Order: sequence, then C-alpha cells, then structure tokens
Amino acid sequence: MDEELKLKTTIELIQKEIERLKNKRINVSKRLIELTSNEMEEFRVNPEDPLNINPFNHEYLLNQDLYSIITKKIKELNILKDSPYFGRVDFNDLLLNIAESIYIGKFSFFREEDDEPLIVDWRSPVANLFYEEKIGRMTYNAPAGQIPVNVTLKRQYLIKNGVLINMFDTELNVDDEMLQLVLGKNADDRLKDIVMTIQKEQNAVIRRQLEKNLIVQGVAGSGKTSIALHRVAYLLYTYRDKLRGDDILVFGPNELFLDYISDVLPSLGEENIKQMTFERFCRWFLNTDIKVLSLKYQFERIIKNDIPEKTAMIKDTARFKGSIKFKEIIDKYIAYLQDYFFEFEDIKINDVVIIDKSELTNMFKNMFKHMPIGKRIERIRIIAIERLKSLTYDIINILKKEYKRKLLSLDKDDIYYEYNKIELKDRYQEIIKEVKRQISEHIEMINNMWRHDIISIYRKMYDRNTLSRICEDQEVVELLIKNSADLIKNSVLEYDDLAPIIYIAYKIEQFRLGDEIKHVVIDEAQDFTPFQFCVIKELIGDNRTMTILGDLSQGIYSYKSIKNWDEVKEILGPEKTEFYTLNRSYRSTIEIMEFTKHILPNNLSPMVRSGEKPCVIKSGNNSATIKSICENIRTSIEKGFKSIAVICKTSEESKYIYDQLKNEVDITLIDDEKDDYTGKTIVIPSYLSKGLEFDVVIIPDISALNYQDNDIDRTLLYTVITRTLHKVYMYYSGEITPIIKNIKNQLYDCKII
Repeated sequence: MDEELKLKTTIELIQKEIERLKNKRINVSKRLIELTSNEMEEFRVNPEDPLNINPFNHEYLLNQDLYSIITKKIKELNILKDSPYFGRVDFNDLLLNIAESIYIGKFSFFREEDDEPLIVDWRSPVANLFYEEKIGRMTYNAPAGQIPVNVTLKRQYLIKNGVLINMFDTELNVDDEMLQLVLGKNADDRLKDIVMTIQKEQNAVIRRQLEKNLIVQGVAGSGKTSIALHRVAYLLYTYRDKLRGDDILVFGPNELFLDYISDVLPSLGEENIKQMTFERFCRWFLNTDIKVLSLKYQFERIIKNDIPEKTAMIKDTARFKGSIKFKEIIDKYIAYLQDYFFEFEDIKINDVVIIDKSELTNMFKNMFKHMPIGKRIERIRIIAIERLKSLTYDIINILKKEYKRKLLSLDKDDIYYEYNKIELKDRYQEIIKEVKRQISEHIEMINNMWRHDIISIYRKMYDRNTLSRICEDQEVVELLIKNSADLIKNSVLEYDDLAPIIYIAYKIEQFRLGDEIKHVVIDEAQDFTPFQFCVIKELIGDNRTMTILGDLSQGIYSYKSIKNWDEVKEILGPEKTEFYTLNRSYRSTIEIMEFTKHILPNNLSPMVRSGEKPCVIKSGNNSATIKSICENIRTSIEKGFKSIAVICKTSEESKYIYDQLKNEVDITLIDDEKDDYTGKTIVIPSYLSKGLEFDVVIIPDISALNYQDNDIDRTLLYTVITRTLHKVYMYYSGEITPIIKNIKNQLYDCKII
C-alpha cells in the first residue's frame, strides 16, 4: 500500500475509534450517575443509615475503572492521530515461515473488528527489532521465548499533524538521516520524548530488567534524562501487573529541572509518577514543612570563596555529613538513645501509682528491646492505656456495688425514700462521670507522653557531651560543633542535615516505603552523597530496585558527593547491580564537544553533527561585553534559535547581568529553582542549568578571576558549555581562565571587541 494512503487510512480508523470510545464513555458516565442517584435515593429514604451509600459498590467501582481506562485510551489516540507511527519493520518469522510488517508508534492501536494490530507500542518486545542497529538475522523476546527473524526493511517516518513530511529506509546508524534531522532541531522550553530516535545503547538501558539495580554513567548529552523517563514508561508497560505510576519515585536535582521534564511521561501515556527533589522527598516522608537552608545558599558560599578557611570548613562539614562514617555515628546515637534519652516517671492518678518507672524502664530496655524505639514507646503507651481502662472498669464496678449496697440500706418506709433514692443515684452517676473524666484526661496525657520530635532528637545529638560519647574522633566533634551546632540549636537546618534526619526517623520508627515505592530513579545522581544513597536503600528495602544515572564529570558538588560508582555498587550490593557506560553524545556539535574534552578529559564520542566552533571573545570593558551579548542574542533569534541562556557563575553575577540586559532585550531572570522557565532568553546561574539544554549558551565572564583552575570551577565550566546544542559564546576581560588558556587556538574562534 502507498505510504500516504496507509497514513490516511490509519488516521481515519483512529478518528473512528476515538468517536466510538467517546460514545462508550458517555454511556458509562450515565450509568455512574444512575448508580449514584440510586444510592442517594436509598439514603433519602433512610438517612439514619449513611452506610447505605456504599463506596464499595462493585458495579460502581467497575464502571469508575472503565471510565478511567476509556479516558486514558482517548488521550493516547488523540496523540496518535497527529503522528500515528514513526517506524516500520518488515521481517520473516523463521519459526512460522511467514512474512510480517509492523508499524511502531507511541501506543498500540488495534482494529476493532478483528483485533488486528495496526500500530505496535514502542515498548513491546517485537518493537525492539526497530532499535537494533542492523538488517538481517536477529531475535526478539516473546512470552513463548526467543523468536528468530530475518529483518528485511527498516523505515523511519517524520509525521506532523497527520502529514507525512519525510521517510528514510535505514539501519539506524549514528549518522542516520532521521537522527540528524531531529538532533539538528532547536531546543524547546520542555524536554520531549525520543521514542523515534532511541539508539541501540540507549535502548539496552531502557529495556533492562526490573529485578536488578542499574547504574548508568553517561557523558553530557548522552540522553540520560530521556533514558530515565523512557525506562519508567517501559517498566510500567512491561510490568503492568506489578507496577502502577504512583509506585515509582523519580528524583531530580531541582524544581526547575522537574518542571523542564514534566511533559515527557504524560506524552508517553504515563501519569501519577512521583517526581521530587531530595529536599521535597524529606518533607513528604517526615510529613512536615521543615525549614532548610537551600543547597544554593551553601554552594554560593563555596564558589565565591570569600574566606578560604571558612569555605574549607563548609566543604569538610558537608563532606562528613554525607559520608558513611556519619551514618555510623548516627547508628551509635540511636543506641545511645535507648539507654539515656528516655527517662521514665511513675504514671499516677491522685498519687496512686498505676505503672511505676522501673516497670516502664524494664519494658523499654528489656521486654521490647527487639523493637525499634518508636514501636517500643507505642507498645508501652498501649499497655499504660489498657491499664487505665482496666482500672476504670474496676473502679466503676466497685462504685456500682457500693451504690447497690447503699441503695439496699435505704429505709423504704421513710417518706423521703424516693427522694433519697434519686439523690443517691445522681451522686454516684456524678462520681462515675468524674472518674471517667479523670481517666480520659490521663489517657490523653499518656497519648502525648514520650512523643519524639525528630528534629529535636537530631538537635540534641550536637550537645558536646553526647557527641563525645558517640564519636571517638575529637577533630570530627570539633568540626560539627564549630560549624553546625549553633545553627541547629537555633532551628536552622542545612541541606546536608536532611539525610541524617530522615535516617533517624527511619531508625526510630522502622517505617519502610517498600509498599508505596517499588522502584526509584535518580537522575543527576553524581551529586548524591553516599549517605543519601544509604538512606534511600534503607527506606525502600532490599527487595526494591533503583535506576541511577549520572556523569561524574559533571559532579559540581564533588567536595561531598560520591567519588566513583563503585561506592554506590557497594551500598546497593554488587551482585544485585548492573553497570552501563554511555559515551556517545547527541546534544552538542562535534566542534563544541572536542573543545570541552580539553576542559575535562573524558571518553566522550560526539555525534557526527558539525557546526560553528566555540567563540571566545576578549572584551575591553563591561559596556562592550553587554553590547556584544545583546547583538548575539538578537542574531540568534533572527537565525531561528528558540532558547538562549546567558549562564553566569553565581546568583549575584546573574542579577547583575540581567539588570544590564533587561532594557535592551526581552529576557527573564531565573535565580531560584522554583522560578518558571518558559523558554526563550534567560539569565541563569550555573548550578541551576544542570540537566537543561539550550540552542545557544552565552557565558559573560570566563576570566581568570571568575573561573580559577580548581575542581569545582573546571566542572562548572564544563557543565555550562555542554548545555548548548548549536552555539556557545564566552567573554572575558583581562586574563582568560587558565582552564581554557592552554587549549589549542584552532579549536575555537577568537574575537576582540
């Protein structure tokens, strides 16, 4: 069949199916209204029994689920209608000896009358044939086992708004025309899905089994974030009997990044996935809005380096708080709490001891020693309350017996007998009521006893005597006291206090998230500390897995984060962890990537997409720099570039540059991770640009004063330059940074203004 006719026919069938499903949804909606009306009518007839409105009505729940399923399918088909498929594979099934042709799209689509698959979901086993880099004999996994086939054709399509723009017959080599066409496009304000151009090495990561942890070391531009999100979609499709969207937790480096990637999973048909920063996760886990000094606050102090001695102390403290050694100290602190933290007193009512302190202490330290602290306290609380309830029962029985005895002693011949009888009854009812009131007060008091505020418990650890008991290294004690104790005692927490705090909460309560979270994805994982990895593993349990992606070359927090992936493998369990390396970069041009290799040596292999060399501009003064930046912004917009980022080293520099540019060009300042990014032209500090990409990057100051030759500055500059797809401009006055000074002149264009 002619390809344009095939496309036209497919779109018509999709539209027909959309209309059919809409009508079906209307009928389901009517039935839901009927069921609700029936329940409300029963309630109206018998309002005394609100249970007549049955939330577990089987037919209602079935129709509610059906409504959701139909709605999701309509969404998928509306997406398919604009671009039904992007690939085709023709092959001979060597087992059945038949020829087949499949079309591959974002979602599957079956013809209604005969269930013929007109479009195959990209995540299905047979679709894997499309992503292999060869024509000829190969196999794919099916429920029945390995199926041998002979692939005779692979075809790619570019379809927009139902129109066939282009198509290529291909083997999906890295210089494939479709890939070049897609990669040469401009960046947008949101990350897009890459189902049409997933490469073989990316596909291998996406389709790895759920049962093992997966660590991916990927160079800048290798598609780590896209791989992470497509892997989530793949896992939800492949393991749909085990996983739902809200079973998966995705960690991102900041809120700006999470907003940037927010459209990808919905575009792949997946909703309700938890996407959080580590800070937001901690608030969610602790169920409290704790106040925390942002990571930005700490990092700005470090990169400014105003007082080197203070900077060194901040880095040393952060490094230690993120270490396994600090976790071990907290383990000792938890053991210390068991012996010294809870001091019990007698539980009394009107000086009558109900449970004496020795019994409470014995229950805590001996009887329930096998339990975590939180559960011990809860068990003691239950026992104390049961004792009070039992005491209430005993006292009331005694009072009732006393009442009956006194009632019998009343003289029935007394003219005041009836009055005395009523008075006696009222008096004893009041006494019993008072007893119940007092017992209720004491039960409420016990319910509030021994409540442990996790922040307070953490704060008390910074007492010098306590720290000295649990840490033998006095240098560490002095470091923590000097740089953290005063802040914490004044209820000021730093970002690096979060992992210790939720670890203490976990150790005290032993509350695991394994039932709520069945798989964790961590993007930009090179910036996580060993302690953070430990905490997440403890919280989800040994039988849950993680997908971890990062690039050690972009570890801007390397002063405290992991040093290598072996550290992470050791935490997760080497035998349960697979490791992949992605060295092919698909973002920047070959000229830009060759330039960055001299900033940070790496194994990066750039996609063969040529463009302009990086442009290094020496400026005579600030006015000339600002004027040139404005000219380059305007020129870039005229060339059709959609996203332009002026990336400064610090927040202070970003604000200054923005003030200089805002009256000359249409530009937005992004200075906080919660600011809205809507594409176009922005000014942004270096550390917030992580994970984002832009058509054009402009760096206002690469002077020796701004970027010194140290690990952090070198990593920052590498990370900033690798954000660009097409063009990078770098300015300096005075001396150029030593990081670039020795790079060969032929790798970049020089200009003086």
